[in-house]
Amino acid sequence: MRLISFEAAAGRAAWGLQVAGGMVESSRLGPKAPPTMQGLIEACQAEPGLVAELAAAAQGQAPAPLGGVKLLPVVPAPGKIICLGVNYVDHAKEGGNTVGDYPALFLRCSTSLQAPGVPLKVPGISSKFDFEAELAVVTGDADVGRAFVDQPWDHLVFTGSTAVGRQVAQAAARHLTP
Repeated sequence: MRLISFEAAAGRAAWGLQVAGGMVESSRLGPKAPPTMQGLIEACQAEPGLVAELAAAAQGQAPAPLGGVKLLPVVPAPGKIICLGVNYVDHAKEGGNTVGDYPALFLRCSTSLQAPGVPLKVPGISSKFDFEAELAVVTGDADVGRAFVDQPWDHLVFTGSTAVGRQVAQAAARHLTP
């Protein structure tokens, strides 16, 4: 099961669960399903088992085909996107990059996000893409510390490598231990 965002009637962003054979729109998952992806993220902070409950509700639904749906970035309007680069010393050296005393931090704006399957365009000032990326996002508020250490998987959203997510979880746990 995966979370997806898509364009619904009148161009509004909607979300659903991708399941075998297609997707189940959030409006078919019962009254606890928020109408927006941001609403779902916020609701999951208050009720950590919500996604599992909604996934169970999707089990009895006939999936709609994904073919006719215009997918959007999973979180269509994120609050902020903070990126960390050149954070693995050995890998940086492999690529011939200079390794600083601290990893490079940089920001991305939401307009730089693409939906799954949308062709990427090389900007005019570049000649190629850097195809390597892993992402593990820690969700929650400033008080997540002890809960994260005890149950890190309840506070992580993954795209990309689960192994990288585990490294993020282990590193965060070391720094968040009260």
